[in-house]
Amino acid sequence: KNLPGGCKCNAGYSGRIAATTKAPFYKGRCKEVDCPAHSTGKHVASGCECNPGYAGKIIPKHGHLSNGAFVDGSFFAGKCKAVACPDFSTGKYVAKGCTCEAGYSGTLVATKT
Repeated sequence: KNLPGGCKCNAGYSGRIAATTKAPFYKGRCKEVDCPAHSTGKHVASGCECNPGYAGKIIPKHGHLSNGAFVDGSFFAGKCKAVACPDFSTGKYVAKGCTCEAGYSGTLVATKT
């Protein structure tokens, strides 16, 4: 937008844009940030969805610098956390598998909802 004043990549994108004196009068680019662990999607800016057995929300945001370098994970907020196995089942997380305790029957399947 206002290159001499500085440009910022859109939320969910990483990179730097700097003004130059030669055409096209800038250098650098903005690159899509991949979806974080336990989520799928094209990239953060277009939307990431938690994998089956995980819950949470990924929200694009502008990255921030620390000592001249972008901080990893600063291009989005949130994360996808493993969902614990429900009552009357054994196992640590749904994504790793849960089994019904003795005296109970059924099948536990990880879903996205």
